[in-house]
Amino acid sequence: MAAVRGTTSYVWKGYTTSEIRGLIRHDVRSIEEARGIQRQHSNPMIVGARTDQNRVLINDGTSGFREAVSAEEIWNAIDARLDERATVGSTGKQRKIRSDSKTAIQFILQLDPDFTGECESMSDEKRDEIESLHEVMIQEVVNRMGHRNVIAVAHHWDETHPHVHITATAMTRDNRVSLRPALGTGMEACDWSVHHDSMRLALRENGYEATLERVGQGRKGESLTLYKKLRDDARSFESALNDRDKSLSAREVAADKREIDQDLRDIRLGEIDVEQQVGRRILEADKSELQQKREELDTVLPRMKREAEKEAKAIVDEARDDADKIRSTASVEAARIQESARQLALSEWEQEKKSMRSKAISDFNLWRGRQEAVVNAELQSRLQDVSDREGAVTKREAVLTQREDAINAYIDKVQAYGAGLVTQLQGRVKRYDIALQRAFKNAWDSDRLSRFAEMLDEQRPGMRRMPGGQSQQPQAPRPSGPQLGE
Repeated sequence: MAAVRGTTSYVWKGYTTSEIRGLIRHDVRSIEEARGIQRQHSNPMIVGARTDQNRVLINDGTSGFREAVSAEEIWNAIDARLDERATVGSTGKQRKIRSDSKTAIQFILQLDPDFTGECESMSDEKRDEIESLHEVMIQEVVNRMGHRNVIAVAHHWDETHPHVHITATAMTRDNRVSLRPALGTGMEACDWSVHHDSMRLALRENGYEATLERVGQGRKGESLTLYKKLRDDARSFESALNDRDKSLSAREVAADKREIDQDLRDIRLGEIDVEQQVGRRILEADKSELQQKREELDTVLPRMKREAEKEAKAIVDEARDDADKIRSTASVEAARIQESARQLALSEWEQEKKSMRSKAISDFNLWRGRQEAVVNAELQSRLQDVSDREGAVTKREAVLTQREDAINAYIDKVQAYGAGLVTQLQGRVKRYDIALQRAFKNAWDSDRLSRFAEMLDEQRPGMRRMPGGQSQQPQAPRPSGPQLGE
C-alpha cells in the first residue's frame, strides 16, 4: 500500500442504556430496511439507495464477529454483558444500575475525507483499501476495550464519506460498570491524546501516514500557530476569571451558591412537573410528533453551535482589547454561565424525557406482545374445543345411523311378519268359504236351509240372503294405501 498522509477522526462518548438503543436503531438501518421496516432519519446526508451497502457485525462470543440480524439482538447482547457485572462485597448480589449511569460507549472512526473521497464515486480498489484501514482502527478499539466489551461494529457507506460506529459496554477488566476506568487505566482514561496517538501509530504501521499534529474541532482550515495562539488567549482569560473568582468575598460566593441552588431546585421542580405530564401523555405521542421533535432539534442544535462559537470569539476579542474590563464583564459572564447551567439542566431533562418515552414505548410493545400471546392461546384453546365437539357430533351421527339401520331392519321384519299373518287369514277365510259352500250343498232343503240361514243371520248380521234361500257373505272394504306384505 502506498504511503498516504491525512488526518483521523477518533471520538467516543458514554451513553445510558436507553440512549444507546436509539443510536443502535440508526446504526442498523440497513438490517431494518432489508426486513421491510422503513424509518425516517434526520441526517440529510443519508442516501437511501446505498443503505444496502452497509454492514453490521455483532460479537460472536468467541474471538470474532458475525453478521447481525436485528437491533434487538444487539440490545440483548448488551444486557447479557451487563448481567456479568461483579457482585458487591460478601452479599453475593449485583449492584443495581441507575437509569442515568453511562453503561455503553460508542466510538466513531473516520479517515481523512480528502483521502477517502465520496462514497458515491468510489472505486472498488479504493473501497478495499479503506476497509483494510478500518479493520486496523477497529482492532485498536478492540485491544483497548477488550473483545468481550465490543458488542457491535457498523460500517456505513450510505453517507457522504465512509465511517465506522462501534458500540461497546463500559465494563472494566474486573467486571465493574464504570465509564472512565473502562476507557483505560490511570490518566489514560481521561487523556484523549494517549489513545489518539496509539491509533495514529497503528495506522502509520499499515501505510497510512496519519498526521500527529493536534487540531481543534470546529476550526477546520486554521493554521496550527493561530490555533495555539487562540488557545493560549482563552487560557489566559480563563486564568483571569479564576483569579477574579478567588478574590470574591465569602458572602458573595454564598449568595451565588444560594441563587444557584434555588435555580436548581426550581429546575428540578419543573422537571418533576414535566415528568408527571409526560408520564400521563407519553402513550399518546405518535410517530409524527417524534419526527417533528427530531427536526426541531436538528434545527436548533446548529444555531446553538454557531451562537456558542460567536460567543467564544467575542470573549477572546474582549480579552485582547482590554484586560482592565475583566471585572466589569465578570458579572455578565457569571450570568451567562448561570444561563449555560440552566441550558445544561434543560438538556439533561430533554435526554431524560426521551429516555422515559423510549422506555414507555418499549413497555407498551412488550405488553402488547404478551396480550397477543394470551389471545392466540385462547384462540387455540377454543379451536381445539370446537374440534372436539365436531368429533363428538360425528360419533353421535354414526350411532344414530346405526340405530336407524337397526330400526329399518326391525320394520322389514314387522312387515314380513304382517304379510305372513295376512296370508294365514286369507287361507282361513278361503277354507271357511269352502266349508260354507259344502254346508249349502248338504242343506239344500228349504226348511233346513231357512233355519240355517236364520241361524247364520243371527250369528253374522252382515250377511244378506241370496235368491233361492242362499246367503251371500259381505265383502269387507279394502283399506286404502299400501298394505302389509305388498
